Amino acid sequence: MKPELTIHIGRPKVGSTALQGFLNQNRAALAEQGVCYPKTGLYHGASHHFSLVFLPSLPDYSVVQDVRPDVLYAALAEEVAGSGLSRAVISSENFWLANPAKLKPLLSERFDVKIVAYLRRQDEVLVSSFVQEIRGGMLSLDTAMDDYLGDRGRLKLLDYDAVLAGWEEVFGFENVRVRLYEAMAEGIERDFLSVLGLNVSGDFQFLEARRNASPALDLLRMLETLRGFPVGEVAHRQLSGILTEVSEQLGTSDGVDPKALISSSQRRQVMARFADSNRRLFERHPCDGQRFPELENEDDGVPPKVPAPDRELQSLLGIIAYQQRQIQVLANRVSHLERRGAGPVPPAPSLPAAKSEGLLGRLLRRLGRR
Repeated sequence: MKPELTIHIGRPKVGSTALQGFLNQNRAALAEQGVCYPKTGLYHGASHHFSLVFLPSLPDYSVVQDVRPDVLYAALAEEVAGSGLSRAVISSENFWLANPAKLKPLLSERFDVKIVAYLRRQDEVLVSSFVQEIRGGMLSLDTAMDDYLGDRGRLKLLDYDAVLAGWEEVFGFENVRVRLYEAMAEGIERDFLSVLGLNVSGDFQFLEARRNASPALDLLRMLETLRGFPVGEVAHRQLSGILTEVSEQLGTSDGVDPKALISSSQRRQVMARFADSNRRLFERHPCDGQRFPELENEDDGVPPKVPAPDRELQSLLGIIAYQQRQIQVLANRVSHLERRGAGPVPPAPSLPAAKSEGLLGRLLRRLGRR
């Protein structure tokens, strides 16, 4: 009898990072209930290699450009068989972008395949994606939202009925399960365990973690300013994380909430575009009677124009950016010395919990972890 393989295919911006972190943290607890979360194909804790091998247009394709799909999927089957478990799970939101027909010949002889997709109301996905692309330096806060919303490639991936119909055709309608992001009262981790039929009260660790949150608009503008300093992509990612944490501590107001980037009329236009698609989807997949939340009856507003930081703040951000770069340079040097056999760096002295670490404290902590 073939083992069962559940593939979480996303979609992107619907809790995938939180789920993947949970699966990676709870590999042993999953195994105790008969489910293998393979180490084969992992990239940043997710099963991204299995999707990236089919997506040469994505930036991260470089990590698998020398990997043959047949070899990769054979290694997956070998690890699952070696685990002695009858079920396995892989997770990558990038599967949403892939052609499922390319997976079938690699999986059909080895696994009984099940598909799980999490969906979110399309206008909310667009706002979240817009902010993510600003954080990544691919867009500016000054990008016209109408232009962003009119991109055909982006809208095609939001036609949930059409995308899922492709997976149903390849793997069978009965093997595709649809879940709604807005209906998950206790988070995607617990919901996914219930989809697998596992005992949620087992030895699972549910960590309180930031779930790919979006910084407020004023801090997003600071991120744009920081990207103007050539300090390297790693430093920029770290600064993005720091400012996101700062944003969560400060909270948002009507003037800086990222949701204000899209007006009420734009939201209505988006949802009208997908009304027929969503109707067909819910006719085929009742989703326990749940539907996407109705749009709120709000007065149409003008998306806020967030001013650029003044020159003094720009200077301060530049100093912070270059300090972050120096932290990364020193951390890389420590790693290099350790690889050459110089031995581990002594642990950094602990700092009082009540005091803020500051840049020096963070540097000591990072070096102590190496």
